[in-house]
Amino acid sequence: MESVWQGRAAAAFVLLSVLCNWMVGTGTAGWARVVGILAAFFVTVVLQHWRRLYVIAKVLPRDLRFVYIFLRSSALWKRFARDNETVVSIVERHAREAPGATCFLFEDQTWTYRDVNAYSNRVARAFQRAGVRRGDVVAVVLNNRIEYICLWLGLAKLGAITALINRNLTDTPLAHSINTAKAKVVIFDEEYAAAVQGVRADLGTAEGFYRFGAARGGSQEDWFIDLQPLVAAESEENPVVDFTPGHWDHLMYIYTSGTTGLPKASIVTHARTLFWPLGLFRVANMDPGRDVFYCSLPMYHAAGGAYAASLALAHRVPVAFAPKFSASKFWTDCARHNATIGHYIGELCRFLVLSPESPADKQHKVHTLVGNGLSPAVWRRLRDRFGVDKVIEFYGSTEGNVMLVNMDQKIGALGFIPQLLPRSLWPFELVQVDEESGEPVRDDHGHCVRCGRGEAGMLIGRVREESVQSQFVGYLDREASEKKVLRNAFGNGDKYFMSGDMAVMDEYGYIYFKDRIGDTFRWKGENVSTAEVETIMTRLLLTHGVREVAVYGVQVPGNEGRAGMAAIADPERRCDLGELAAGLKGKLPAYARPVFVRVADSLPMTGTHKVSKVELRRQGFDPATCPDPVFVSRGGTYEPLSEAVLTAIHEGKARL
Repeated sequence: MESVWQGRAAAAFVLLSVLCNWMVGTGTAGWARVVGILAAFFVTVVLQHWRRLYVIAKVLPRDLRFVYIFLRSSALWKRFARDNETVVSIVERHAREAPGATCFLFEDQTWTYRDVNAYSNRVARAFQRAGVRRGDVVAVVLNNRIEYICLWLGLAKLGAITALINRNLTDTPLAHSINTAKAKVVIFDEEYAAAVQGVRADLGTAEGFYRFGAARGGSQEDWFIDLQPLVAAESEENPVVDFTPGHWDHLMYIYTSGTTGLPKASIVTHARTLFWPLGLFRVANMDPGRDVFYCSLPMYHAAGGAYAASLALAHRVPVAFAPKFSASKFWTDCARHNATIGHYIGELCRFLVLSPESPADKQHKVHTLVGNGLSPAVWRRLRDRFGVDKVIEFYGSTEGNVMLVNMDQKIGALGFIPQLLPRSLWPFELVQVDEESGEPVRDDHGHCVRCGRGEAGMLIGRVREESVQSQFVGYLDREASEKKVLRNAFGNGDKYFMSGDMAVMDEYGYIYFKDRIGDTFRWKGENVSTAEVETIMTRLLLTHGVREVAVYGVQVPGNEGRAGMAAIADPERRCDLGELAAGLKGKLPAYARPVFVRVADSLPMTGTHKVSKVELRRQGFDPATCPDPVFVSRGGTYEPLSEAVLTAIHEGKARL
């Protein structure tokens, strides 16, 4: 179609040129000749680029609004950096200027800025007395509660860094997470005491263990100290320290799935914590005097522990937290706290729309939902059933610099790239990748190949160290950080962050998620490392002589993300799947255990003698496409995938 219009443009230019020559020959006035030439040029440009100009005009209001929000946000980011602002300095200022204003809500509790700052000061003084100093790391394994946030805020006043540990972890992944951070102290809830005690002998740097809970009768066998009595005994005054926390200082470590097998600790600075919610604060037009933000996500997540908390701590929007997500209590909890904006992940929304209808569905004040991972089908049902006016989808990752926001509620889109900007100024790109290796494709000049409109590719973000929105601080593991950096992508010396996510962009600049590449997938709202699961399964299966295991994610109808599936090469059928299921239960959280197991004589291989996970994913779990016996996790074991269960899965009725 474009070539047709280019042909018409060329013909128009020839005709108008002839007209101009005729005007010259007939003695037409000079100004008229100039007008004729300009008209010829204008018509040619319009005809040749008419579609591009049409697109720019169509999305101009969207793009201008983006530019306005970006400029306002950038001004605030720069002021934060110029004034060396930290989460600590801002909270202390709020506690002075608006001590009685509501900061957090939790069940029947209301925490003001005075309360938050006072409790954080008690925490800081208690750990200062215990010997925690600037640069020390404290690992936290806790359930959602406001004290969780006050713990990392209080530790930040000492210059200490808090490692937010996934409370579902046990055994090797738990020990690895604590050791990776070189934690000096571990704080845990009573229900996680057994898990922490189980790995205590494997913790190399941990010296102190604190249970969060009421005091109990002590004994010489106790290996931990009760924290709350120590905190209660301290002063509410700001601690005395011999330094000033800095804008770029490390604030916390938040974990992501590791491609080499175990969780990686992402470095989160004060700057990043202040930056995270700012764009959505503007896009959702949040008003601290009007809005209440509701979050039921785990506080060890970046979304719950840093993003939502920062909305209140830094931007004065009251945040209501829930102990955990409950589909049956979500809307009643929102009504209880007078919430006007809710926080979601895609899987959470699926649970909401599948829950039984209730009068509470529309008996709330929530007008906007913000989050990520929402499928188009669930999007419509969520909006219509619960009477929500706006759904603002965004895209980002804990460590990454690729951040998108869907400002105008384009169903299914992650966000967009403004079409006003020339491609040379785009902060992100989509590049072609090799299907098997997941590595970017290079052309004859050694440069990456940009994707065209409608062509799927990996999202990469240009790294600029001087900018909080474009920098890539990375992980504690510097080697792992380097693996995420794409160098010399389009020119010598440039650097890009590789997201590992495949997406596609339409002609209007909207970007849509396609798939996740590499060795991780997402299930039940959590990232799963295939390498981690493979390592644990291999250890469990070695006793049966099974040495070849491949773990990957498969799409399941009606479910967000991908369900875990393991392919086992076991030609002699030595593996005891019941024993395997029991072993996995003790080693992995529920979301990381494979839902399906495929037992094969051998696994498909690539030309480079690696297991072809592309082929395994393509074959999936359905016997119609999978040539080997498939088993499904049910009742604590793995059972053969029956026709009845398969039908229930396809109809979205099976509980996986």
